Amino acid sequence: VEHYLRTQETETLASHISKYLHDYFTRYRPTPKRETISKLNSFQGRLSQKSISCLIHFIYEQIGSQRRESIRTMVAFCSQTNATPETLRAQIKGYFDSSEKFSAGLLQLADADLNVTLMTALIRKVDCFDDVEHLFWETRRLLDERYRADWAAINLFALIYREQGVLSDANRKVILAILEDLRGQVAIEQANILAFLVALLSSLVSLKHVFAADTITKTLITIFETLYTRYHTEYLILLDEVGIPEDDRKVISSRIAVKQMKEINDAKYSRCIG
Repeated sequence: VEHYLRTQETETLASHISKYLHDYFTRYRPTPKRETISKLNSFQGRLSQKSISCLIHFIYEQIGSQRRESIRTMVAFCSQTNATPETLRAQIKGYFDSSEKFSAGLLQLADADLNVTLMTALIRKVDCFDDVEHLFWETRRLLDERYRADWAAINLFALIYREQGVLSDANRKVILAILEDLRGQVAIEQANILAFLVALLSSLVSLKHVFAADTITKTLITIFETLYTRYHTEYLILLDEVGIPEDDRKVISSRIAVKQMKEINDAKYSRCIG
């Protein structure tokens, strides 16, 4: 700043500000420097206006999100139907304690970009309800600290598993938050987003062998309807990549077709054409 005041070199000041913004952002989630610069330049006005707008946007988008996650954790804990001392003790233990099975992998995710392979490997380690209960509460603690789409996906898998495949409002909100996060992170390449969604959807399809098939089908329908609303006809790629069972494909395709017909009736032609 002192150098800028002497020389009026705007580039030096911009580099200084973007560095400290980047340092601040990475305290909450891994952020490539190019993403910070891109975010900073996306705002209008002078450098001071852009940097303040960028910081405020991050606070509302990231830090505000973490506060909401913390509240959601408390609500989940207080809303348990089984409130026996043993159950509550196990949940608190799952929230605060580490596990040999999951903790190392979850912490490894913390220091990397979106890691689909490791995320999938952690989900595949789940063998029973005890695993799911611990994984759910441990990922809740991590999400309370900062948001990551892969932690949220693992938490969603555990949430649907522990609720025996039922699509609750909590499941729906997590799905929407994950998709919104993926859409908002400009640094994530499209191929990585596709691989992430394939891994998440494949893990949910695998639950058809654990619970009643129709409950998981309803979950898949909701996800694909959301994907269609947000990404339009690109959802078709996922139907092929995930290997959705034929019966489910027909149901999903029918539901999307109904949405498309409604859009035609509402004169929203452009999205239907794709």
